[in-house]
Amino acid sequence: MTIGGRLTMEDRETYPGSSRSLESLREMRLLALLRDMIDAEGQARTAQVLGVGYRTLKRTVESGRLTERMAAALERLLLLGGGSAAARERERVDALERRVEGLAEEMHAGFDEVRAAVDAGLKALREEQAVAARVLVRRLDGLEARMRSGAAGTSEPGAEGPERPRYVPPRMFPQLVTREAEEGEEHVYGDATPLIVEWREAMKALLRADRNGPALRRLAARERLWELEVVLVGEHGLTLPPMTYPWTDRQREVRVWEIREDLRRLRSERRRVLRRRWLRRLLTLGFSWE
Repeated sequence: MTIGGRLTMEDRETYPGSSRSLESLREMRLLALLRDMIDAEGQARTAQVLGVGYRTLKRTVESGRLTERMAAALERLLLLGGGSAAARERERVDALERRVEGLAEEMHAGFDEVRAAVDAGLKALREEQAVAARVLVRRLDGLEARMRSGAAGTSEPGAEGPERPRYVPPRMFPQLVTREAEEGEEHVYGDATPLIVEWREAMKALLRADRNGPALRRLAARERLWELEVVLVGEHGLTLPPMTYPWTDRQREVRVWEIREDLRRLRSERRRVLRRRWLRRLLTLGFSWE
């Protein structure tokens, strides 16, 4: 290599053959530093800073080869951190260190994000398992109570033979409410069965009111439906259509909060409708009601 080729510290990474020996890499780095110093300070000032003679520096520039004395002077300058070229070298090293630290922080942040996602998934799974366990306990308690009741009935005089086993519809998720009634669903829903029947009727009433009912009737039908949903979801831990997978505890809490907010807005709207209705009736001397 020759120093006349203007090899600088910025382009030493791309110098051909620079990776073949450690000695050549060392020489390239020092020559690049010398080139930067000469460009910035001039040959006379560079010789003074390095503590070498001007002629020694000139021979190095012309030959493109470092003497041991020149190499030692350049390395000493790097260690002491002197000169603008050395300062630029320190800046590049500092920038590299900052970049490495930034990458380490990003890596740790990525690990934390993955860990948080895994923890959230495990928490949701535990909540689902807890819900399924509570539902199963309620079903077993109901079955045990019915069995005791059946046993007491058969012990009475004149009682008929054992009752035929009742049909229980197969359910992977017994906490899912169906839109239509199913045979034996009272053994699945337990105490919530009457409310579910009423909820289905409220759904039908709302559909009828939406088709041809006045505003107040529509609002009343929707209010009753939402009141039932608050009880079914919040107190009985059920999941309503069109969901096909049970809600977690957190999802049920959010759903109950949303329904209650909807109810609050609906009741405000109903009060406005009632005021308009009475005002219209007053202005028309009672001839207008709806």
